[in-house]
Amino acid sequence: MATIAVSTVAQKSEFLARLARIESGTGSSKSTLFVGLDETILVDNKASAKMLKKAAAVPQKRLGPFDLLLCMAMGVFSLAFGLYIQFTLTGNANLWGSPDLVMAINGGIGLSITLFLGYFLRMPVFRMIPVGAIGVLAGMVAFHNLVHFYPEKFAEMFSPIWVEQVTTTTAANSIIWRGVSFTL
Repeated sequence: MATIAVSTVAQKSEFLARLARIESGTGSSKSTLFVGLDETILVDNKASAKMLKKAAAVPQKRLGPFDLLLCMAMGVFSLAFGLYIQFTLTGNANLWGSPDLVMAINGGIGLSITLFLGYFLRMPVFRMIPVGAIGVLAGMVAFHNLVHFYPEKFAEMFSPIWVEQVTTTTAANSIIWRGVSFTL
């Protein structure tokens, strides 16, 4: 069995002398007395400034030719996906009546899906907005004209009502703007 030593007056005075010596800061001791865990964090300002400069010096990712094509393809795909979901859920091709409003809503849905995909592919989202918008617009023109060449496939994939509406109101090889069809 271990015995517990009873502290004597000499031990207490020696302990108090050590505390006084530590607080006075003489010798190699610290001038601050820490009790418990030392929670101070030492930060080297020069090292942190170097790290900040190094992080700022890293060039931002630019859109290369492959990224541009990918953004445009994502715009076309996003428009197709948005139209597919719209026709699958509602079954109606013209919910809003106005051609301007339909075009704006379809474009907004396509661009939103494009930005969402770009975010998850870790692409520079703000730099891809113009290219994604061009892809969505190209998808609008391409789908409008592809409906004339492949009406059966589009009726099967999207909506027979929409295919009928597009083929009766527009001509092949044309662009629709504000409800008016311009032939190319």
